[in-house]
Amino acid sequence: KHNGNIPTSYKKLISFPGVGPKIANLMCSVAFSQDDVGIVVDTHVHRISNCLGWVKETKSPEETRLELEKWVPAGRWTQFSLDVVGFGQCTRQSDWIDHFLRQFSQGTSEMK
Repeated sequence: KHNGNIPTSYKKLISFPGVGPKIANLMCSVAFSQDDVGIVVDTHVHRISNCLGWVKETKSPEETRLELEKWVPAGRWTQFSLDVVGFGQCTRQSDWIDHFLRQFSQGTSEMK
């Protein structure tokens, strides 16, 4: 169908079984340097965005993506994704991160 080539468009990528918005956006942004296709939202980005109040208690990564794309400039979606995913991966096993993020988002650095 694609002559052995990986499609470079979001619509074609999500037509593959098992490829959803996260992977399609990741492929387009990182592999094909398309900075305005979509923000990559994994569990870490979803959790951090809700903890910091960047989104209004979204229930799924896809809801989070749609909300984030309303205020993160399209030309910065790739770097935003990489930065927040990386931060989330560094802190994923630390129980204190959720508390820290809540404190940070409330304007206090005091850890109790």
